[in-house]
Amino acid sequence: MRAPVLILACLLAPLASAQASVPDTVSTPATSPDRSAPPVTVTSAAPVPPPRFTPALPDWPERHRIALELARAVRPSEAIRAELSHLTVDTLAQKFLENPGWATAERAHPGLVAFLAAGMVGPMRSEAEARIPALREAVATLCAGELDTDQMRALIAFWSSPTGVRFRHAVETDSDYAEIYRRMATDGSGVTPALLKEGLAKALPSIVTSLDADDKSSLAQFLSSPAARAQRMLAPRLQRLIADWGNAHTPGEAAKISAIARQRAVEFIAREKHPAPLPALR
Repeated sequence: MRAPVLILACLLAPLASAQASVPDTVSTPATSPDRSAPPVTVTSAAPVPPPRFTPALPDWPERHRIALELARAVRPSEAIRAELSHLTVDTLAQKFLENPGWATAERAHPGLVAFLAAGMVGPMRSEAEARIPALREAVATLCAGELDTDQMRALIAFWSSPTGVRFRHAVETDSDYAEIYRRMATDGSGVTPALLKEGLAKALPSIVTSLDADDKSSLAQFLSSPAARAQRMLAPRLQRLIADWGNAHTPGEAAKISAIARQRAVEFIAREKHPAPLPALR
């Protein structure tokens, strides 16, 4: 049951997806690397060309530092914490109930799903947080290998600007990833670049509405820049990388979550046989 964690597959979606078209005014729309986490790799049927810039270059450390700054500008720590706050007992229980097996178990043992969710939210948030540095490191490595330093600095300037912050917030707030959750809950299929793009496309009307005329003008100017064009060229590989990260496991993740679920289920059913007040669930 990984669907709630996969909301974080969109941590860097604004960077990967800002090539989407915005109508009316716009013509074309800190942490160190986590050495203990498994690396994120891009898997694709199409051959991946060698990077333009490699770690063998003398300026790679500075290039990589700027790329990490870019990753943080696109998804600052406060945005990540806000995203994690959406993973609550209620939202997790809802995702459980979208799975027919868990829905059947809930009918047999009313209240079971909420009790399970109450014990799983904390560990799932912690697991997601632990994997964020690995995603940032992978994105930084890709950007450092394909974008020159001027392009990265220009992207940092936009995403740190008032317009960039408002645009990012609108994407975070309005993007619709319900189809990802539905598929995860029902058939276990994972995140795909197409689903990430679809989630953003559904939200474009509300995103555009949230931008005033000045923001639309600033966004249009940015999207006509060389840095934005380079970003658009890189977008498919970023989306693939983000999808792969969302589908990945850390060592022992599945076993840990399953053990928590089993323990909570046994405890709940024991309380059914020996009724006792359940703790207040939030």
